[in-house]
Amino acid sequence: MRRLAVLTLAAIAVLAAAWCAFWFYAAHDIETRLAAWAEAQRAQGLTAQYAGVSVSGFPLSWHTRIMAPAMSGAGPTRWEWRGEEVTAEIRPWALHDVPVTFPGLHHVAGGAGRVAETLEIHAGQPNGRIVLTDQGRLASLLLDLGAAEIQRLPDPAVSTARRIRLSLSPHRVPDASYRNDVLDITLDIDTLTVPEPPRYALGPTITAAQIEASFKGPLPQAPLAESVAAWRDAGGVIEAKRLALRWGPLDMNGDGTLALDAANRPLGAFTMHIRGYTETVDALTAAGAMRPRDAGALKIALNLFARQNGGSRELSVPITAQDGRLFVAGFNLFALPPLSFE
Repeated sequence: MRRLAVLTLAAIAVLAAAWCAFWFYAAHDIETRLAAWAEAQRAQGLTAQYAGVSVSGFPLSWHTRIMAPAMSGAGPTRWEWRGEEVTAEIRPWALHDVPVTFPGLHHVAGGAGRVAETLEIHAGQPNGRIVLTDQGRLASLLLDLGAAEIQRLPDPAVSTARRIRLSLSPHRVPDASYRNDVLDITLDIDTLTVPEPPRYALGPTITAAQIEASFKGPLPQAPLAESVAAWRDAGGVIEAKRLALRWGPLDMNGDGTLALDAANRPLGAFTMHIRGYTETVDALTAAGAMRPRDAGALKIALNLFARQNGGSRELSVPITAQDGRLFVAGFNLFALPPLSFE
């Protein structure tokens, strides 16, 4: 028995020493691989930089801290992201499922022309998860910002949200076409408040907004205007599997598809289930989006489609965007200007 105990202790000591050696080797290898990965992004038209990296967490995980990370892409969207810090928790029992945090201020920019945006975001609960394929490529990215403050530069005004959640899942198809999903995106916003609502807004606070969509067809490598035109002409489309919005009196949800016409105006067809439609039409009329005569005719028509659902009336109507106009149940509401990508 004593000999067995000694052998057992010796085996444990050897295993512990081997694990210690492996942990420190892997920690160094993480830094080496990260540097090699950043270098390899240049071949794909990307730039990945950071000020420093440290690895801790011995003995059960590799807690990787990346200081001052920044990434940018020279592709059609000309996107850029800069953060203060990112941490990743690499666990030996779940190497392809990596929890991350991203505290501090984030600078996000992308697009061109009228669709260009530059945002600064401060997340109150900066948690996320990266899921990798067996080949080590990104399978999905989930971000939970918690309460967030958002500033659209150069505007000094700050919008706030009680919670923002975002997920991205790229699809890598060898010969991608408009028939293939190239990116799935889900965005869930709870209580977004803007200091200066747009002209036809239904108040300063959007109670809830949800988008679940798939982008079909790739964006070719070209300036954004040319890339979007090629995507559009090849039949590219956005399939909205779920759209939901609660804003002032408006409460709606539905699905549909969206594309662009030859003039880069929205072209789409949706089926929406709407509550609070009478109050919404009144609010749009008061804001000058509709003439009172048109509003009255629209409310009469919508009431014919509506049915009682619980304590309120609900209607299911087609909403279409065509020829630069927005139609609800066939009624012409207002113009939809073309989008400029230059």
